[in-house]
Amino acid sequence: MPEAVSTETPIAVQSMSAAEHYAAAEAEFAKAQQLSKADPDEYRRVMDCASMHLRFAEVLTCGASLVIDYALAKESPAYRDVKVSSAGWESSAWNELLGRTRGTR
Repeated sequence: MPEAVSTETPIAVQSMSAAEHYAAAEAEFAKAQQLSKADPDEYRRVMDCASMHLRFAEVLTCGASLVIDYALAKESPAYRDVKVSSAGWESSAWNELLGRTRGTR
């Protein structure tokens, strides 16, 4: 008998903010703490998942910061050195990614 098809959006395609990734990491760490002695393999898997969420939160925070810095550089001559560097290209990529994941593009 075929399995039922899930109608839930897979976690891999859900967009999450840095704060949501951080909260997910906290939940995974709590789950891992409960599993630490009961199931070492599942403990490692859950810890890997928590670490992944923390890395995503860090990357989103850094990317958003870069986008803001570049926006300031475009407006103010005091930030001219940032504008001339590769930050422009990098922040354009972040703007595109953040816009795509938030549905604003």
